[in-house]
Amino acid sequence: MLTRRQAVAALGAAALPLPAPAATPLKPPRLRAADVLRSAALIAAEDTRVTAKLLARIGSDRPMAPYHDHSDSRVRSRLLERMRNESVALVSDAGTPLISDPGFKLVREARA
Repeated sequence: MLTRRQAVAALGAAALPLPAPAATPLKPPRLRAADVLRSAALIAAEDTRVTAKLLARIGSDRPMAPYHDHSDSRVRSRLLERMRNESVALVSDAGTPLISDPGFKLVREARA
């Protein structure tokens, strides 16, 4: 298993972590997600008000950028550009940001 540093290095120093509550035997899911949110250079949040409360609870002061249904392709392009050099965490209001929320487009384009 790769460490976070090794994984980021393998991705060319850029990443799109999707903090989700998947269980692993090494670290409880909430702690692992909190680590991702504390270490990301930027957090793309579906609702910054909700995410701000979460960040306050885990003691993180990472900057946020709104990314939601009404975000246009320019917002997505800026996030993708930023991901070339640093880690941008994507936080959805409910669950893993992949299927039926605005995170799908960002994940799809990040993988391309």
